[in-house]
Amino acid sequence: LYDDEDALGVHYAIPFRLTGHTHDEIATDVNGNLKDYSIVAVKFVSRWHGTYYMKGQVTNLSTGEVSSYGNKDLSRCPTCSFSSLARDKVQRPGFGSSAEAGEAINLTVNDDMSVTVEAGGTIAITEASATLDPEAEGLELAGPQPKFTLSYIYEQDGVQYRVDEELIRRQSPEADLRFEEW
Repeated sequence: LYDDEDALGVHYAIPFRLTGHTHDEIATDVNGNLKDYSIVAVKFVSRWHGTYYMKGQVTNLSTGEVSSYGNKDLSRCPTCSFSSLARDKVQRPGFGSSAEAGEAINLTVNDDMSVTVEAGGTIAITEASATLDPEAEGLELAGPQPKFTLSYIYEQDGVQYRVDEELIRRQSPEADLRFEEW
């Protein structure tokens, strides 16, 4: 299932029927009929999936001007949501603190915990590098969470920018699970 790209969307479903119940214990559908069945869709998420706190800086390589984002208090940092692309591959939307169209970074965590960095949108990146500390830090209630440290250069409107940032996951992806109807 991990190597099946269909597992990232609503493709697989598990039907089930409740048995050994009384009519008072379960719901009815909109027509008043007994609803003792359901279908649960199953979607896969990478273990690196989730919402990440962002802190870092963007340097305009032409002027040397530096723009910082983030906060010493992790809970006050801006966030971005990593989406799963494969078992060990996620996408970080945007560059630095922005999320312009065409901007995205794909991160692949290799078996040795090294990280491969690629452009994930239409805007190219160069001199990209990343490290991963799988249990770096986190908020007190969430416990240790992974931290990606990234560095890359991109060009926008003829100007090159260097991004140096830390991305720390807010909490385990299971805590972000949501009920969806389809």
